[in-house]
Amino acid sequence: MEIETIENNYDFIKIKNDNVTFIFSTAKNNLDFSRNRDDFKKKIDFIKDKYKLEDIKYLSQTHSKLVWDVTELNCEKILEGDGLITNKFNLGISVFTADCTPVVLYDIKNKVISAIHSGWKGTLNHIVGAAIEKMKQTYDTKGEDIIAIIGPHNRECCYEVSEEMIDIFKKDELFSKHNINKGRYLSLENCIIADLKNKNVKEENIKSLNQCTYCSSKFDFHSYRKDKEKSGRLLTLVFMS
Repeated sequence: MEIETIENNYDFIKIKNDNVTFIFSTAKNNLDFSRNRDDFKKKIDFIKDKYKLEDIKYLSQTHSKLVWDVTELNCEKILEGDGLITNKFNLGISVFTADCTPVVLYDIKNKVISAIHSGWKGTLNHIVGAAIEKMKQTYDTKGEDIIAIIGPHNRECCYEVSEEMIDIFKKDELFSKHNINKGRYLSLENCIIADLKNKNVKEENIKSLNQCTYCSSKFDFHSYRKDKEKSGRLLTLVFMS
């Protein structure tokens, strides 16, 4: 993992593995990828040019379990959904978060990538598992060939929820078999890890940045829980080159 500082002293967390690059933005100097900002397109174009990408695909995120293969997608309209997959080189796929969990996947054998936005609703609906199923159906991906990285999110240390929500998660057949909470503090990360392992992703291939958007002392992150309506959005980007 390295920290890459680019124009205007913005910091990005950058991870390279084989021919794939994973990028996680920070909120240093208030770098904000909110789609309603006037400069959103300019920032996306800057990132696209910096990494010499043909395009960067993203969705209108709806806290669903809908995953799109965007390899041949030439649609002017921004589609609704929360997961993207592709096997196309030099095509970036991305999600935006501010406490929800970004998850990126890489099939090292078939050269397929995925970017996933997994909030509590998406996590409860097993969107990570849905993305792996989409990769399997479309590109013959096998779980044991996947590398998974869990990005900055509101971690168990700070993610306090209602007892009712804890009960809902504990009633899930898969999550009920795993340690997903400490009292009212819910670990979306442990839920996602359970989903990954359930799809045969090897434990040694599951990595976490171990960064909480709410309380990290190492990086500045946008956090909706902390900043409410003033919160910006973080970019998670993955591409092959």
